[in-house]
Amino acid sequence: MPRPIAYALLAGLANDSVVQHHEALSVFKDINLIGFEEAAHDALQKTNPAVIERIWDDGQPNAKSIKHEGFFINHREAKLKATIENVFQAITRVADKPGWHVEAIEHNKRIIICEENYRAGDKWIEWGVGQIGNVTNITQTVFFSPRGLSGFLYWYLYYPFHHLVFRGLIREIVKHSKYS
Repeated sequence: MPRPIAYALLAGLANDSVVQHHEALSVFKDINLIGFEEAAHDALQKTNPAVIERIWDDGQPNAKSIKHEGFFINHREAKLKATIENVFQAITRVADKPGWHVEAIEHNKRIIICEENYRAGDKWIEWGVGQIGNVTNITQTVFFSPRGLSGFLYWYLYYPFHHLVFRGLIREIVKHSKYS
């Protein structure tokens, strides 16, 4: 089967259906129906970077900017010769900014910070660290969840500045890692 067709079929499996004819209940007895409130609550719980499928993480070093599962995502990587401890220490220094709070941390592996922007949306930045031989790999993924039209306008109008800021963040980590 061609890949685009298989991808479309698999993507369709992730979507729930709305029962409009109750005869379906007699055919699909194992299906548990949920109401709107529960469905909305479930959908809102999935607007967190921890539950998003990492389709951009293909091992290629080039920067990627995509829209996926309701998020604008900017992903980039860097490789350097520094210890994981030095890199992680540099990340924690960069992540210690006013208005940012640490949402998750796995020591010397991963850190996620959240910056809440109530007008435009919410932004998370996830840094990951790994090592192969004496080369340390840093991944930086920015997730932006827009809130309404103002969120979309914010992302698209300021995208050139976002690109510079995101590139600057990973460069700052690389710079501090070498001198830690």
